[in-house]
Amino acid sequence: AIATSGLEALAKAVETEPDLVLMDIKLKGELDGIETVRRLQKKFDVPIVYLTAFADEIAVQRAKVTAPNGYLLKPFVERELQTTIEMALYKHKLEKQLKESQQWLDITLHSIGEGVIATDAAGRVKFMNPTAEKLTGWSERDGLGQSILEIFMIVDEAGSQPVTGYLLDV
Repeated sequence: AIATSGLEALAKAVETEPDLVLMDIKLKGELDGIETVRRLQKKFDVPIVYLTAFADEIAVQRAKVTAPNGYLLKPFVERELQTTIEMALYKHKLEKQLKESQQWLDITLHSIGEGVIATDAAGRVKFMNPTAEKLTGWSERDGLGQSILEIFMIVDEAGSQPVTGYLLDV
């Protein structure tokens, strides 16, 4: 579908559910292309390619915030447009797969019955699942950024002395 205004583009997107959007920054009406893209992104998970004559710093900075999959300047070479569209569709597919994998991993880590605490290289907590929260008495929210040695303290069999050296590189 082709639209000349932002509102028309939004309406056509609802009708057609596009696989990709080619958007000019300059449109008729009250919404420019960048604001139209912002609104589209709230409703659709669709790759965006800007195809525009505007390359000034302000326009580029505003467009970057919408994380487009491409930005081509007019006049363009047809082969560049074709390649940009192919790459945008491919990148979007990979990002979608990555997002699905991250969701699957998040669900798995939150639902397993073992306590899981993940840290960065310096030993600061980056993740705790609900079982780890119960075992340590720390909520993930409170534990994030804290030292693992603070969160996960092992004591001797009598329960009176902390055990040291169980985490060698922290």
